[in-house]
Amino acid sequence: MEPKKVPQVMTCDESHTVSIPMDKIEKMAELKENPFKQRICKVFSHDGSGDMTFDDFLDMLSVFSEQ
Repeated sequence: MEPKKVPQVMTCDESHTVSIPMDKIEKMAELKENPFKQRICKVFSHDGSGDMTFDDFLDMLSVFSEQ
């Protein structure tokens, strides 16, 4: 979604510092037609801004998973 923001080499601790902007997440096929997409992003982002780390993103997708 945002390959330029992710470093080629990253330690485990650095993964929490990289975040994807809410406007990019809202354009995903799974969310773009959802009228609550902004609120969903804000609820699952760790700081409430809507921008998500990889862990935030996984948490969101796991909640909406059918399995």
